[in-house]
Amino acid sequence: GMLHDADPTSGEMDPPDMARLEEQVNTMGPMIDMELEKSDRRHAQLTRLSHQLVDALTLYHTLMRDMPPAPAYGMYPGQMPGQVPGQQPGMYGMGPGPVMPPGVSMPPMSVAPGVSMPPMSV
Repeated sequence: GMLHDADPTSGEMDPPDMARLEEQVNTMGPMIDMELEKSDRRHAQLTRLSHQLVDALTLYHTLMRDMPPAPAYGMYPGQMPGQVPGQQPGMYGMGPGPVMPPGVSMPPMSVAPGVSMPPMSV
């Protein structure tokens, strides 16, 4: 086509439309640079987020590995398994609250600082 026939060393044999098209392409330069900058900023942001996610997951796994096993869900220190909070041993004979079958995990929930949660298997 037109670009194959053009002589890059001189503009003498260029087709008549070449100068107009070249000017049109040159006016697009700043717009292209703007889009490239926007794309670069988005890429840098996603790279930062990716690193933050990896750091957070590493911290989570480290905490889960190093944390001592937490008591059963809903139990208070000194409470016997199956005892309802505030109930004296032997009162009413009520069993424990709802129990999740093995292998079923609770949906993730936010935890207040200082509250420990048992490690979740992945």
